[in-house]
Amino acid sequence: MPGTRQLLLAVGALLLALTVTSLAAASDSSRSGERGRRVGTRIVFENNQTCAGGNDCGRGEIAVVNLNGSGFRRLTHDLTSEESAAWSPAKRRIAFYRNLSIWVMDANGHHQRRLTNTAYANEPDWSPNGRQIVFSGGTTGYGGLWTMNVATGQKTRVLWGKASADAPAWSPDGTRIAFGSNRSGTEQIWILRLRDHRLTQITKPTGSPHEMSYMPAWSPDGRRIAVWRDGYIWVIRADGSHARPVGVSAESFTWSADGRWIVFTERSLYAIHPDGSGRHLIRHEAGRWGDTGPDG
Repeated sequence: MPGTRQLLLAVGALLLALTVTSLAAASDSSRSGERGRRVGTRIVFENNQTCAGGNDCGRGEIAVVNLNGSGFRRLTHDLTSEESAAWSPAKRRIAFYRNLSIWVMDANGHHQRRLTNTAYANEPDWSPNGRQIVFSGGTTGYGGLWTMNVATGQKTRVLWGKASADAPAWSPDGTRIAFGSNRSGTEQIWILRLRDHRLTQITKPTGSPHEMSYMPAWSPDGRRIAVWRDGYIWVIRADGSHARPVGVSAESFTWSADGRWIVFTERSLYAIHPDGSGRHLIRHEAGRWGDTGPDG
């Protein structure tokens, strides 16, 4: 695992991402893409494996649960560790990390297949049309960002260099990818514009020169980005302006499909409004588990 991730998340985290169930259908994507986006209430996340005596095994499994805490179900059951779960736009498939590779499975956990088989690949996120996945990759985990055609497996490197490139998140309009990088000296949030590969840094330290920002998560309308800043959730506009704290510490987080909630982990699953009100417990999770930020 990259050193930046280990430094940032020593406390540990569940990985979660928001799903959408059956409330509203949207427009068609292309033939090879998925059809529409839907609005709903399920979360996919990384659940601790429990060993004999109720102890945390130190391994994660992919699980789903409703936003109200009901309907919990594990989707993977093995001795390896899975993490970085991400819903496809139509919520028919889940991409995830296992054994240095990106895998994909149906929303019920069936038909698991490996998508990458070379070097290191982690932290997948789907394009809005469901045809591609962006991931961080390279021989050491600091090899830049790649996009991959899910149907053909063809990979394209969209960002390279010796700096880190962590937790990529595809914008809702499909034109940009937000990610964390130490290319400016400390870990900050950058945006890659895909049409011309233009890079823009949207966060900067507000106090200590070593202050870090990490794990960008786009709001559903693409106007705001939630970020991890030295252990706490902040919300900023997509241009980097109007940064404000949500008021909770967190290990990972994502937005609800309607943009009204930020679902986050602080050992257990919680939800809170972006203005800091309405915090409540979704599901208690025993143990501690370290990982990167969410995809949703």
